[in-house]
Amino acid sequence: MATSRRLPVDALPHGSGLSLHSVRDLQYREWSRLGWSCDGRLLSAIGQDLGLCLWLVPAVLGPESHVAERPVARQTLLRAYRWSPVANREMAVVSSGRVTMLDVQTNRERWDQSLPDRGTHHAVTISPDGHRVAAAAGHSVTMVDSATGRVRSSFRVSPHTEGLSWSPRGRTLASRHRDGPGAVLLHPAGAPEQATTLHAGPADAMIWMPNGVEVCLALDATIGVANGHTGTMLSRAEGHTAPVIGLAVSADGSLLASESEDGELRLWRTDSLECLAVVDLAGGGEESAGGLAFHPERPLLAFRSHRNRRLNLLELDVERLYDAPRQDASRYRNAKVVLLGDTGVGKSGLGLVLSGQPYRATDSTHGRQVWRFSEETAAQPDGGIETREVLLWDLAGQPGYRLVHQLHLAEAAVALIVFDARSEVDPFSGVRYWARALRHGRRPVHTLLVSAREDRGGPQVSRARINELVTELKLDGYAETSARELRGVADLSRVIEGAIDWSAQPQSISTRLFETIKRFLIDEKADGHALSRADELFRLFQARHRELAGEPELRAGFDTCAGLLESRDLIRRFTFGGYVLLRPELLDGYASALINAARAQPDGLGYLAEEEALAGRFPIPEETRLAEPGEERLLLIAMVEELLQHDLALREPNDGGVDLVFPSQLTRDRPDAPYLGPADVEFRFEGALQNVYATLAVRLSHAATFVTHELWRNAAVYVTRAEGRCGFRLTEPDEGVGRLELCYAPGTAEETRQIFEDYVADHLAKRALPDTVVRRRVFTCPRPECGYQLDEELARRRLARGDAAMECPACLSGEISLRERDRAVPAVADEVSAMNASADLRRRRETATATVRGKRAVGDFDVYLAYQAADRGTVERLRQQLLDEGLLPWMHGEETGAGPDERARIGVVVMVLGAHGGPWDDESQLATVNEFIARGVRFVPVVLPAKAEEPQLPPFLRDVPMVDFRVAEPDPVRRLIWRITREHRRGD
Repeated sequence: MATSRRLPVDALPHGSGLSLHSVRDLQYREWSRLGWSCDGRLLSAIGQDLGLCLWLVPAVLGPESHVAERPVARQTLLRAYRWSPVANREMAVVSSGRVTMLDVQTNRERWDQSLPDRGTHHAVTISPDGHRVAAAAGHSVTMVDSATGRVRSSFRVSPHTEGLSWSPRGRTLASRHRDGPGAVLLHPAGAPEQATTLHAGPADAMIWMPNGVEVCLALDATIGVANGHTGTMLSRAEGHTAPVIGLAVSADGSLLASESEDGELRLWRTDSLECLAVVDLAGGGEESAGGLAFHPERPLLAFRSHRNRRLNLLELDVERLYDAPRQDASRYRNAKVVLLGDTGVGKSGLGLVLSGQPYRATDSTHGRQVWRFSEETAAQPDGGIETREVLLWDLAGQPGYRLVHQLHLAEAAVALIVFDARSEVDPFSGVRYWARALRHGRRPVHTLLVSAREDRGGPQVSRARINELVTELKLDGYAETSARELRGVADLSRVIEGAIDWSAQPQSISTRLFETIKRFLIDEKADGHALSRADELFRLFQARHRELAGEPELRAGFDTCAGLLESRDLIRRFTFGGYVLLRPELLDGYASALINAARAQPDGLGYLAEEEALAGRFPIPEETRLAEPGEERLLLIAMVEELLQHDLALREPNDGGVDLVFPSQLTRDRPDAPYLGPADVEFRFEGALQNVYATLAVRLSHAATFVTHELWRNAAVYVTRAEGRCGFRLTEPDEGVGRLELCYAPGTAEETRQIFEDYVADHLAKRALPDTVVRRRVFTCPRPECGYQLDEELARRRLARGDAAMECPACLSGEISLRERDRAVPAVADEVSAMNASADLRRRRETATATVRGKRAVGDFDVYLAYQAADRGTVERLRQQLLDEGLLPWMHGEETGAGPDERARIGVVVMVLGAHGGPWDDESQLATVNEFIARGVRFVPVVLPAKAEEPQLPPFLRDVPMVDFRVAEPDPVRRLIWRITREHRRGD
């Protein structure tokens, strides 16, 4: 099997089309953000704590080439910079809430402009014509005239903006963020606040492709290409075995370069994403290099070596790279077809026969089942072959499963909403709900209404009513079937096949090796295996594919492929113990059973004790249970972790422990008291109401601004620091249509009301169906015994007269306020953003409790903390910070319940240097330190704030980058977590 050979960067073979010029020794280790001036004479980078540095690059490179360093007077801590595309010696830089146009020839500032916000995340870019500077800091992106420095406009974004990039023609500005599923937004130049979400997930880098239409993204270990107009994913290129951290496109647009955390550089064709070369950048290192930059005119790529602290230039022979022989790429597209509908309407029987299995009577599905519908190959215009696979997802129909199944509707290509046309109660039960839930997906779904039991007797709903419903819900068609008699099944199969728009399904381009690994994992899943360690699966894979013995990076490729299948919901990797759940539908079954158990609580409070949930002491359908108790215990931990991660449950302390509370499952009706007052604002929206309600209730409880006071069925009340009370109640006037009314206790401050209202509006904008949210002010008599709602037309007429209030026409005593709230209050918008950040932090910490529990259950320690006994108090606080992030540390002298086997599995040791020295100075710890040295673990030196003088490290640590807690930025805790895990944590 042909594979791409990793070429060592310092020994590139003759004829490879690659030539290395190592042109500069770097005095300091941490350089990032490489960039070229528009004439290609100056190369730049930011050094940690050093500001900006420039190097003059000779026009002709030879074996002894050396670049001259040009220091820049501006040495303040820079956050980001971008060279002007039209002025050879000008660049825009962002630093501490200011954006500056800098003339590097004279080291003078042409202009300096303050930004409306400050923050730890900054970004800057300049439009291709050089006229506009876009700078991000805090919650805002500010547009500045590049000639005068005057602010043109400003619009609000996430406070965690990490990148900005103009499309080649300057028509669209892309912004990259750390938080949320919409981590990349596309802003039209004329109306930047009207952004389109690029549905790809968090990206660690982005760059526009030369055609100006496509955006290239670093998505974990894959390269993703998305349509920059519609926001839909077009293709993914696989091959890297570690997260991709850098992207660059050559000046002629022919090559894409990508760099991963393990020090691998890949070169791809931009037109087909075919991999042309793989280069080992000195084998990786302790820190990511953090920067690729193509010369603006020549085929010259600048990068920084990982280990040898050198600035390098890689000269590329594009023609030779294009012509060189290479491996055959594997191309694959997958389409998801979902079977939806209430329980007992015949979904599972229909799913069986559609997937080519014989019909059999089935009980109600618990969780979900996934079957292969079809697989075929299709010839491509360039002569290649593409594999196309269709998977059929049968989702359980009981209402208790809706909360979980809403998470699996994304990326569906075709949906079959199945109903019982002969039901004597409500033949269309659930149809409207699922039709609206599907609209919440990331792209249009071809949706068919299907009657699945045409062989049954009894009266049938009329065809006229069916046609009316199809028209009302804007469905794409109707089909009648009988799974038992196979009636209409073949016709429905042909309709499904014809309905799939393969050009709209993202294409995966991978190596044959990756394809072999994926096929192995899918076959293991099909054989019914449930839970295995990744190590065991890998050994089994090696045994079955002995021809791959000696294949470089085989284990890394195996783990990467597992991650790719996980991204398609086909398997699930646990965050502890290296376990892989090959049947993730089991998680759905257990989670839905737990939610149903919480709903069945006799007091109507929708909860179950966390210990009861983790012990499996709630009704679980036998057909979904794991037989082995130890495996079930781990599955239950992963289940709780997932529910917390998706904001579907709250951890609420009680007198004897912790309860898991599910706001959507409360059955206790709201009493009349305590009286909050009449409805003040009403939101109408469409979507998955229970998901919207549950996540709103949970996130408000997590936000520091409000504290949960009471929860009821579809209603909640919160108190504030100022003793104000805010609440909401949800009703469903029609299936899938929600009405959310906000109300306040008398005396609640106007600013508090506005914060609460805007937070709810922000939540609905993210969670409800797009373009369905309508906010309406409700004009209500404030007297509790009256509560009369004023007619909207009358209120508008009185407002037009200039009235700020009017007498209640019902009781003639109350005064109804007619004033609208001011919508543009920056302080309120800042508070809403702060609430979201607080809710994200609380969710992350709550989820971490389950992660750490799982790691303790299997003895999966992330790191060993070695320190001087006198620094114990400070190290305890550091330990808690790691626990809050889901990392399990072993503190020296602690963990008496763990044994030598657990310690032997630890691969990272943090050596803490405090005011009293380091652990190497402690005779009692020398044996342990020497044990770790002999094992070759990774060491991470940490300097505590109390250490005043420069640290003196022992020889085995002198060349290892330290994490210095005496330096506040970048955040030392985040740096330490990265050094331990080698993973970038999002949502910081």
